[in-house]
Parts: sequence; structure tokens; C-alpha cells
Amino acid sequence: MQIGIDKKQISEYLKHRQHISRHQDNIREYLRLKIFVTSDHFSAFLFETAKRVDQVTLLLVEAKQFLKTNKILYPSNDTLERLIVTQRGKSRRYIFNRLMTLLNDSIKEKLDQLVQVENRSSKLQYLKSPPSSPSPKSMLVLARKLTIIKKTKILEIDITWINNNYQRSLAKYVHRCSANRSPVQEPPKVSNLS
Repeated sequence: MQIGIDKKQISEYLKHRQHISRHQDNIREYLRLKIFVTSDHFSAFLFETAKRVDQVTLLLVEAKQFLKTNKILYPSNDTLERLIVTQRGKSRRYIFNRLMTLLNDSIKEKLDQLVQVENRSSKLQYLKSPPSSPSPKSMLVLARKLTIIKKTKILEIDITWINNNYQRSLAKYVHRCSANRSPVQEPPKVSNLS
């Protein structure tokens, strides 16, 4: 409409792939945009971002912002999501492995005891249960829970290197877990979490 061409000519234009390709190149050069190519720089960016953020939708926004800032054309969302899931899996393994190196055998044993099922539930389930109404009895229950946590000596582990957002994400993951599927036993699977 802006250049006064009859819309019927668009179907003719679509038949000429080499013209379309040449015009796309001209537009890309005019706008000074680069073609998307998977690079180590982009992969490293996704890896570092995935250590802060766990949700694919937020990682997708971050990835698109990175591409926009660097004047790189967006690939398809499927391509971006595939790269994001790959780097998110690597970041999860990195965090899990680093955490495991901080735990000594004594702490690991105490954590394993938390997921042992006794009388149809585990101590982990007991620790996750929310406090009941405010009362002296509830305060005593909270004090018992704190004692159990302190006995594991897990509070002595420095996790300040893990981003606060990621710590919250891990806490939510543990809240959803049962004794049969716990991050204490193995790193979370990429396909299990969204």
C-alpha cells in the first residue's frame, strides 16, 4: 500500500526466491544486523544466565535481549529453546556438582537420613510441613524442626555464590519433591522441571 503496488503482484514476488533472498540480505545490511550463528559467546551467556534464572520463559527473554543488544537476528523460538535447555542442563549439573563438593560424608549421611521413610513419611516431609496456627505448640514444633536442621550441619555450608533467585527455585523444587524424588539424591533432570 505504501509504495502503490497491486497486492496481486505479491504472489508473483513469492515465486522468485533468489530475489527474496537478495532483498533480505539488503535489508539486513542496511539495518547492520548479523545472521544468528551459535557461538561460544552466546552459549557462555546462556550458561551464566541459567545459573541465575531457571525458568525457560525468562531465559528466552534474556536470550532475545542479548541478541537484540548485539544486533543479531533472532532464530526460531524452537532453536533458542533448544539452546536454552542445553545450557540450563549444564548449569544445573555445575551447581549440583559444586554443592556436592562442599558436602562431607557426615553431612551427606545426615541428609540421606532425612529422606528415609519411617511411618509412611520422612523427616524431610516433616520439615516441609507448614506451621499450624500460632500457638506455643507450633513454636515448639518449629524449634524441633530447627534442631533437626542444625544437626545436619547444612547451615555451615556457604551457598552465597548461588543467586537468590536460583536458591528460591531450588527451595520450590524441594517443596514439590517427595522422599522418592529428592535433589539430595541426584541432580534434577532437565525434562522434569520447567
